[in-house]
Formats: sequence, structure tokens, C-alpha cells
Amino acid sequence: MSLYQLNRCVYDWVRAGEVNSSEGDGREGFDVSRYELTDEEREAFEKRDVAAFYQMGLHQVLLN
Repeated sequence: MSLYQLNRCVYDWVRAGEVNSSEGDGREGFDVSRYELTDEEREAFEKRDVAAFYQMGLHQVLLN
């Protein structure tokens, strides 16, 4: 499992929404291929599966 990569991906996704909030949510076309995620992590990210993130050990602040 690449927990650091998953944390980084979710952080960058959240940040993209904050920075570009004046233009929609800023997350359209977010490129997850930059991150070395396992298939399980990629699937959880695409589904925004909070329970899976919790079980994988995603940082608590990012879960909030």
C-alpha cells in the first residue's frame, strides 16, 4: 500500500477545490495518474469511499 501517495493525492484534490473554487469546484479532470496508487486505492479515490480511506489509514484531518 502506498499510504503516503494516497494522502498526497487526497490532499492535492482537496486543495485543487479550494484554490479554484471560483471556477466550479476546480476538480474536473483531476489527474490521479501522477500518484503511485494501488488499484484498491485508486478505486476508493474514484468512488470517494470514506470507509475504505479510513480502513487504509488515511490521515484523520483529510478524512474530515
